[in-house]
Parts: sequence; structure tokens; C-alpha cells
Amino acid sequence: REVFSDPRVREAMALMFNFEWSNETLFGGLYERTDSFWENSDMQAEGLPEGEELAVLEKYRDQLPPEVFDEPAYSPPVSSTQQLDRKNIRRASNLLDEAGWIVGSDGMRRNAAGEKLVIEIVDDSPAFERIINPFVTNLRRIGIDARYALIDAAQMQQRQEDFDYDIVPGRLVMSLSPSVELRSTFGSEGANSKGTLNLAGVADPVVDALIEEIIAAKTREELTIRVRALDRILRAKHIWVPNWFKGSYWVAYWDVFGRPDSAPPYSRGDAYWWFDEAKYEALKAEGALR
Repeated sequence: REVFSDPRVREAMALMFNFEWSNETLFGGLYERTDSFWENSDMQAEGLPEGEELAVLEKYRDQLPPEVFDEPAYSPPVSSTQQLDRKNIRRASNLLDEAGWIVGSDGMRRNAAGEKLVIEIVDDSPAFERIINPFVTNLRRIGIDARYALIDAAQMQQRQEDFDYDIVPGRLVMSLSPSVELRSTFGSEGANSKGTLNLAGVADPVVDALIEEIIAAKTREELTIRVRALDRILRAKHIWVPNWFKGSYWVAYWDVFGRPDSAPPYSRGDAYWWFDEAKYEALKAEGALR
């Protein structure tokens, strides 16, 4: 919808998701905040752009917002552990005011044409209700007529294929050797084709050009630098509400298995375990197994 074309509106909405409160209240403090599309990897953009990454971005300077060059790669602010963070409310409210969405006498925001700012979040799993409902409450606090619709799986699949939603939960598992799949995930090609993973409808010539540069990379270093540049731009566009991640696996198992001394990066490595007779006999001798 046209309302989402303004990055100030998108940023304001994302500010109202309080990760710190969610993590403490709902998740037992188990997670960390995601801020990058290549989180916890060397492809994650950090700080100000420098060196080769800056050189990649310079080619598109006149098509990018100044903050891409003048500010560190965007990360969501750290909120208080109260459900409503006052500083985020102020920031989000100011952004919506600047974008022309003004609070009326009924507490709801409207534009110059008198249209109410209505946002619908759709999902097909009740598991996320405890996370989405507080987010909806926070959005309404700043004058957005936010709603949550729980729909069935078939309808969810069809609406996602048709991009028939305002906000939808999603999980993108990014490759550490990204290539042509980026065209459908973040490129105009994906935005104009039904059923792709371009959930935010990103259609930007700079993003398209960077994707082609990534595909054409000749070395690992070139690939990494160009992905960092893409990550920086995507984060500056505020196309998502960043959620959370866990940088390690928690696995409970009987200690009767052997495994390689070196685990594969970013993987549990549970495809490479084997039964260890000596460990099994030792546990039996201790009375742990019968």
C-alpha cells in the first residue's frame, strides 16, 4: 500500500516492537536482537562504511539516503523492559507527524485526505499471538489503527503468494554464499512475481544493481564486501521489524555418541554423529543406563 512507501512510517512501526520486554517477559531472556539480514556472520554491516565497502556504495551515492554514509549501519534502539518505551513512542510519533499522519480527536492518525492509518498483521499460527498482540497494543498507543487477523493455513498461503497483507511474520534463512536467489528475495524481479520471498515488496534500482554485483563477484572477499553493502542499504530502508536469534544450539542427548572434534560453522553437525560403544559401556557401568 502507498502508506508503506514512506520509510518514516515503516521505521515508526518497527520502533513499537519492544524486543527487550518480549525477551524478558515471553522468552526467559534466551535470545538476542537481530539487526542484520546476515546476522552473526562476517557479511553483517557494522559501523560506518569504509574502504572497499564505501567504494561500492559511492557509485550509488546520489540514489541513497545520506544516513547510509553518515551513520553506522542501522540497529534498532535498545528499549526498556516496560512494554511501552517512552523514548520510542516519542521518536515514532515524531516520524509519523513528519510523514503527515496526524493524531485526530479520536486518538487515531489520519493523512491530509482524512484517511485513517490502518495496519493489519496476518498470521496462521496462534503461537505468535502472545508476541503480536502486545505489538498491536503499542501501535495503537501512537494512533495507528492496528489489527491482528488469525487466518487458516490455506488462506495464509494464498494471501502470501498474492502479497495480500500489510505485515506478515516471516523467517529468511540467508545463504553464506548468496547469489541468484537474491533476485527473488530482495530484487524487483521478486517484487513483481507472485509467490516469492520478497515479502516486503522491495523494488529498488540500487538494490537490483548490488545484487548483480554480488552475483558477479570473482572472489570471496568481493562477495563479502558487496553483501555488507546490500545489508547496510536494506537495513536503512526499514523494510522489516527485526526479531530475534540464538547464536548457539541447545541440544540434550545421552552421552553415547562420538562426533568430529571440529564442528561445522552455523550447523549443529548432528548428521555426523556415531554410536560410541566405549561411552555406552561406561554409562552402563555407572548405572546411568540399564
